[in-house]
Amino acid sequence: MWTTQYNANELPTAATPAWTKEGAFATEEISPAGILHIISDAVSGYGLYGRYSLNFSNSAGGTLEVKLKIVEADEEYDCYFLLRDGTKNHEVAITNTSVILSPNISPQTYSMNTTDDYHTYRLTGQGSTSKLYIDGILRLTHTNPGSSAVNGVEFGNVTPTGSELLWDYVYYRTDGAFKPGEGVSLYFDDN
Repeated sequence: MWTTQYNANELPTAATPAWTKEGAFATEEISPAGILHIISDAVSGYGLYGRYSLNFSNSAGGTLEVKLKIVEADEEYDCYFLLRDGTKNHEVAITNTSVILSPNISPQTYSMNTTDDYHTYRLTGQGSTSKLYIDGILRLTHTNPGSSAVNGVEFGNVTPTGSELLWDYVYYRTDGAFKPGEGVSLYFDDN
């Protein structure tokens, strides 16, 4: 079962439990279709939503799944999400044309059009291993030498350039690193 399901039909700061907001967004709104719509520009800077002091265990691992569409991002990475288990950072950055696993330490890149449709990205982290599944298929694996004392989840944008992101949902579970179809399915809870 998912530990938390944020369905993006309300602003993250109004969700139960609420997400902490860091930085500032030019525009953040819930669209009529029930999607979190974020537009960032050079004036507003970065903006992340986070939940901290969670119960992720590095040995058991964790799973973070997001469904989103990039409307516009630059060739740096504007879209960002990560899972921190108190020992390691497991992180993903997305541009218009690529998805980057561990963008800050020996990045692994998968080229794709991220603006053509909504895509599901599942990030798992266990020990030093990060895995990224895109639309149910394992695309990237990385052994992460970095460290983090933080335990939590974050999502949003991290560069003060023009970006437009549509977030359909953000789900996570703290009790293991599950590939699609194992423990939880791509789009619904199967426990």
